[in-house]
Amino acid sequence: MTSASAALPRQPGRTKAFLRLVMIEHSVFALPFAYIAALTAMYEWDENIHWGRLLLVTVAMVGLRTFAMAANRVIDREIDARNPRTAHRELVTGAMSVKHAWTGALIALAVFLGAAALLNPLCLALAPVAVIPMVVYPYGKRFTNFPQAILG
Repeated sequence: MTSASAALPRQPGRTKAFLRLVMIEHSVFALPFAYIAALTAMYEWDENIHWGRLLLVTVAMVGLRTFAMAANRVIDREIDARNPRTAHRELVTGAMSVKHAWTGALIALAVFLGAAALLNPLCLALAPVAVIPMVVYPYGKRFTNFPQAILG
């Protein structure tokens, strides 16, 4: 290692950078909302917990949230660069390329669609209803002070 390379900060691996980009730890905090809905539906259906379906709900929720966060970061990267609060994000600093962020987003989307298909045909048919607002949301921030209404 040369002295010049020793002075450079070590860049994280692509996977680690992507997980930071999408704030994967926040998915854990969002899971209770998915579980409340899934467990309520299971109780109403036959008063049993279907562990396999609950696992698929987990995979679907994390997949869609990961896709949404990655797409949001890519779409907003130029705005993020101008904002001191967000100027440290991976796409702004170059810790991750746009190509790698989109690749991760598309993999997460495929995971979501796969889990939706395994849950049942209706979930797969309704998947676009969940995906479209995730892509529209970042653009909504440009014309409304209430972009969360797009997600609602």
